[in-house]
Amino acid sequence: MQNTSRQDGRIGGGIALVYRDVYNIKNIEERHLRTFQSTKWKLTLKNTHLNILGVYRPPPSKSHVTTINQFTDEFLENLQEDIINSDNLIILGDFNIHISDTNDADAQSFVDCTNAIGLQQHVDTYTHKQGHLLDHIYTLANTEPTVRACIALSFMSDHRLIAASISLRRQDIERRSVTSKCYKNFDLTEFQNDLEFNYSDEDTLEDLVHEYKLKAEKCLDKHAPKVTKRVTKRKMELWYNERITEQKRLVRRRERVWLKYVEEHQWKAFTIERNRLNRMIFANKTEKLCDKVIECVWAQVPC
Repeated sequence: MQNTSRQDGRIGGGIALVYRDVYNIKNIEERHLRTFQSTKWKLTLKNTHLNILGVYRPPPSKSHVTTINQFTDEFLENLQEDIINSDNLIILGDFNIHISDTNDADAQSFVDCTNAIGLQQHVDTYTHKQGHLLDHIYTLANTEPTVRACIALSFMSDHRLIAASISLRRQDIERRSVTSKCYKNFDLTEFQNDLEFNYSDEDTLEDLVHEYKLKAEKCLDKHAPKVTKRVTKRKMELWYNERITEQKRLVRRRERVWLKYVEEHQWKAFTIERNRLNRMIFANKTEKLCDKVIECVWAQVPC
């Protein structure tokens, strides 16, 4: 189990994730904000992963004087980055918002905002002993994961347990063999010494070229032997392009130089290119997501 307690030290609230040990769980980020707290985990099992965002919004009190509209603004502002940077995202937790109350204007405003950004809420019955629907499960519409069923079970406290069955498509991975030369321990001086070539005046130019080629190939195989390894070919994301590939190569080169010499200016050069790569990825993801939102909006406009 992994858990995040409330910062105010009060009993109750907080976020916990209980999971089977067959899953690999990584705590990505914890947020303690004015109107709510959240924890983001990444669950991995073989070739499949799921990003889980656990949310807890404390109910209004003397020590926690916030409104639903304040929470809506802060929640959606922080959610933008999660939607852009996280695929296979599921959002769940105790929101303490009575979304089943159609007479609550603030609650219905929250529902309208989540619908507008493509979030689909799957719990359809009351989850609190007073008959309110306070515990929510959200996924992005028309994307993975798919919630097949969602039911409310018995009360463990003043809240009911919510059981959801989700479907997550396994990522198709193609593995292939790649053969290349290994120049890691290549010594140019020894290579030149072994490449010495004796010839006679009776040899023709074609014979000399052929013999030299064979000699060079043999020496190269000795000093830079062929290495075969298995690599994974993954599906190309829509936001990925050749500019990002070139930038990633540049970042790796800067990183290797820094690790080799461990100097301050090499570290700065590495961080500059790394940050540039992160900005490029974020910009591309944002552009593709905006295009998708516009496409969905136009699809709902009546002809």
